[in-house]
Amino acid sequence: MADQTVHSEDAKARAEALAKARVEAQAAANKRLDEDDKARVERNAEAEKRRTQAKPTPTQREADLAKLGLLDIDSKEDDGSGPEVMPAHVRRAAVADEEAVQRYKTREAKPETRPAEAKPKVI
Repeated sequence: MADQTVHSEDAKARAEALAKARVEAQAAANKRLDEDDKARVERNAEAEKRRTQAKPTPTQREADLAKLGLLDIDSKEDDGSGPEVMPAHVRRAAVADEEAVQRYKTREAKPETRPAEAKPKVI
């Protein structure tokens, strides 16, 4: 009987430890979700602020005038969009990687040729 009591106490202790671990894991997950939500709200607010301050893209007429050389395309005013999301050195590295991929040679597949005797017979 004493053996069953020890088993029962061990099982009870394990169950309590599991319950405590579950509560701690849930608390950590809730904290992480709250932090992620807060960061998302901040990013969305920042993006909305940038969007409202940005100027629209050129109209078709402005693009046509620039094409004809009637607009000075070198004197640009800030469009209000803020700093670049992808810096120039990252873009250059991406272009270099793309060029390396384009130079990659693969084996060429050649069509299978059937021997003359393998042609189907017409009846």
